[in-house]
Amino acid sequence: MPLLSVVTPVFDPGPYLEVCLDSVAGLEVEHEHVVVDAGSTDGAVELLRDRDDARLRWISEPDRGQTHAVNKGLATARGSLVTWINGDDEVVAEGMRRAVEHLHRSADCQVVYGGRDFTDADGTVRRAYRPAGWSWHRYLLLGDYVPTPTFIFRAERARAVGPLDERWIDAADYDFYLRLTHGVVSVQLVGGT
Repeated sequence: MPLLSVVTPVFDPGPYLEVCLDSVAGLEVEHEHVVVDAGSTDGAVELLRDRDDARLRWISEPDRGQTHAVNKGLATARGSLVTWINGDDEVVAEGMRRAVEHLHRSADCQVVYGGRDFTDADGTVRRAYRPAGWSWHRYLLLGDYVPTPTFIFRAERARAVGPLDERWIDAADYDFYLRLTHGVVSVQLVGGT
């Protein structure tokens, strides 16, 4: 099975980071977790330092913002498959496993995505969102109908389209995924992610 790199940009993520780290550590696929911290002062660095997980790699240094942090993480990712989630997100192990297996079986598929559950501070699911089937034109015209943290893509494809554009403050992910998915052979919705 291919190696999945999970990139997580953070800056003062508060209590959410530990839950994020635990969810990634619980993945049932071969993975690494690359955390790019911008110099947090809320205990995040100490939490990262104290983790006993050989699959976790992290740096803590000033950056130019979230987009720059994601680009640093993508540049150091070792996996042939990549995803990024923020420090207040969690992954669903079963969904990630199914996505990685699909990409492993389907050499022509470049990108997979899935749904998202929105939870409250206690972890109770308040709303489930499952996007429609893939349409590049729908994504172009309607914006982010596919949630950013659900995309998993081939690192080779990401290198081909280039890094996130730091000029886009709030739309760097949207621009990146438009470029990543434009003209590819296959983008697939994988349930349960």
